[in-house]
Amino acid sequence: MGNTIKMLVKKKMKPESDIYSDFFSVERCENFHLHWRNLRMMFNRKEFEAFCGAIREAHSKWWLREHKNPDPKMSKPEYLFTGKIDPVHGERPMDLAIEIQGNLPYMPRDMVHIHYKSLRLDVSHREFVELAEAFTSALHEFKLWRGEK
Repeated sequence: MGNTIKMLVKKKMKPESDIYSDFFSVERCENFHLHWRNLRMMFNRKEFEAFCGAIREAHSKWWLREHKNPDPKMSKPEYLFTGKIDPVHGERPMDLAIEIQGNLPYMPRDMVHIHYKSLRLDVSHREFVELAEAFTSALHEFKLWRGEK
C-alpha cells in the first residue's frame, strides 16, 4: 500500500518477535496502554476514547460488510474509519529515547525499549542490532538519494 518512491532498506526477518510475541493487553495506569505483541501505544483519556470509538465504528462496518460479501476482492484499501485527532500527542509527545531494560521479574533480561512520541517498541538485543543496522543503511541510502554525502 502507498506510493513508494525509493526503497531505502529491505530485509527479511523472522516472523515473530523475540520477546512479547504473544502479548495482548489494554492497561490503565498513568495513562492508557494498548499492548500488541512487542508494540505499546500510549493514550491520554481523550485519545483513548477516540481510539475506542473508531475501533467500534470500524468493526461494525466490517462486520456488516463481511456478512454480505465474505470474500471481497479488494482492489484498493477500504477505510472503515477515518478522522482527525489533536496533532499534539497527549502523552509524552517529546520522547525519543532508546533504553536498555530488564532485571525485573516480569521483563525479559535482554530488552531494549524504544520510545518515539506515544509509541513504544520492545525488542531483544539481537533485534535492536538488526534495527539499528537497517536504520544506518537506510540513512546512508537516504542521503545518497537526496544528493548528500
